[in-house]
Amino acid sequence: MIFAFSKMFKFILLLCFGMIWATNGEISNVVIDLSHWNNVNFTKAKADGIVAVVHKATQGARGVDETYATRRILAENEGLLWGAYHFGTKGTPVKQADHFLATVGDTKGVLLMLDVEENKGKEMSPSEAEEFVKRIKEKTGRYPIIYGNRYFLRPYHLENLNECPLWISHYTSASQPTLPSQRSSWTLWQYTDGKLGGSPKTVNGIGPCDRDRYNGSIQQLKNRWPNL
Repeated sequence: MIFAFSKMFKFILLLCFGMIWATNGEISNVVIDLSHWNNVNFTKAKADGIVAVVHKATQGARGVDETYATRRILAENEGLLWGAYHFGTKGTPVKQADHFLATVGDTKGVLLMLDVEENKGKEMSPSEAEEFVKRIKEKTGRYPIIYGNRYFLRPYHLENLNECPLWISHYTSASQPTLPSQRSSWTLWQYTDGKLGGSPKTVNGIGPCDRDRYNGSIQQLKNRWPNL
């Protein structure tokens, strides 16, 4: 009897771990990232299955997306998860971080993201990005997620940057993105810009736009937001 119970207990443990493994293998296509360039109807987007929106807040040390504040209210009124991103530029990383946080306002519940990409020689360098994320961590207690493509992110391999979750940009219809050599996993994956990449490329109420997959279930996304 004891032996039979032991076997049953082991079976239940294996079943549970198997269920956990299966859940961790799930990918959810419910995130979009936007800026003032996009027209939005968050009611329709939510009805189309969108769960989370990450919106441009700032660029450089002074730039502000003029639609950010209003759209945050509209999205949160719909019960959508909200995130904000900063487009990093050359110079003054600490000032940029402070500008970003001042524009975001209350960061509780807001996913924070640093966008680093080629910008005609005016892009934020790895050392500057390191200072930016350190400042965000100092002010909020958490690191932002870092966004970029596998080629551009290769030199962004510094101590604090390595602590940031990865939002990889790779426009492809493949089942997984290709990562920078220093990374072994991804958290968010921008798989299309609305033109290139996988499908679907559009969202009701918005049209063609940047769409993103989350490396987990929808419930995991909701549970972990904004600490992905």
